[in-house]
This record gives sequence, structure tokens and C-alpha cells, in this order.
Amino acid sequence: DVRLTDTSSAQARRGKDIQGIPWERLNITREKYRQTRLEQYKNYENILQSGEGSEK
Repeated sequence: DVRLTDTSSAQARRGKDIQGIPWERLNITREKYRQTRLEQYKNYENILQSGEGSEK
């Protein structure tokens, strides 16, 4: 039985991942993953009044 506890703000400031991801056990660093995600992730934005005229 593995119990996970919430991460405190003090722990987060010291570098603990707030989602509990064990970066030290993975084959990629948090920084490298973040950079890859920023390069590859498509950010979608809402377009104002984009649904007008559609029959929903």
C-alpha cells in the first residue's frame, strides 16, 4: 500500500514536483520534457463567436 501525500508549498519551492512525478527515476529530465512539450504542443485558442451560424 503506497500512500502519496500532497506536496506542500515549501516542498514545491525546494523542487519537489507538485504532481508527484518521480523525475529522478525517469529517463528524461523535467527540464528536457518541458522543452520538448513546448516545442511540440499545439496551443488551441477559442475564436470569438466561432459557433455563430452553426446549427447546434
